[in-house]
Amino acid sequence: KNEALVNENVGIGSPLPCKRVGDKNLSPTESPVKRLKVKETLSVKIASSSLHKKSFTPFSEPPCLSSVALFHKTFHCPVEDTPKIPSPERCDLRLNLINEEVMELRQAINEGDLTEVADALADIQYVLSGTVHEFGMGNIFQKLFTEVHRSNMTKLCANEEDAEATVAHYLRRDGTKASYHASGDGFMVFRKSDSKTLKCVKYSPANLLPILEGAVDETAS
Repeated sequence: KNEALVNENVGIGSPLPCKRVGDKNLSPTESPVKRLKVKETLSVKIASSSLHKKSFTPFSEPPCLSSVALFHKTFHCPVEDTPKIPSPERCDLRLNLINEEVMELRQAINEGDLTEVADALADIQYVLSGTVHEFGMGNIFQKLFTEVHRSNMTKLCANEEDAEATVAHYLRRDGTKASYHASGDGFMVFRKSDSKTLKCVKYSPANLLPILEGAVDETAS
């Protein structure tokens, strides 16, 4: 995988390797039309899946950070213990790795290639986990993610009263016309013009600084 490029021996100007040539998802007699039909069928199944219900069975989660840490240590790539911003060259390299995989995801989507979509998604997660380690956040990333998730969920109004107050807030602020509907355990407010989700008036931003400072203090002690 392209994650191997994070080795210190690779400079920022080094070209990124090309992906495999050929379409491994097509047999000699299989057409792209069939592949697109599979894509359409999956979209219908996803739209009606249990994810759109109030509750669902939790997903099994891959050990991304632990696996990538093993990879980094095996191939002598950075695994920092303290939160930090690496050198500009290392930051550029990490961004290049992520951007390359995102572009491959776009290409796979445009081609309707589900196998390459899966490959690109796994690669994105892999290089993202590597970036977490190089920025020294591996030990606290669960806390960081949990706090971001907590914040995101406060975009939902807990009750109809909060939803009505949120609609009134946006109309009073800049004339934005909004409405709301029940969603999960609360009410989701959205802009009428384009259905964009709007934050509840009781939205609580993620507070990540204490987590980062705690990690730095713990390492220093």
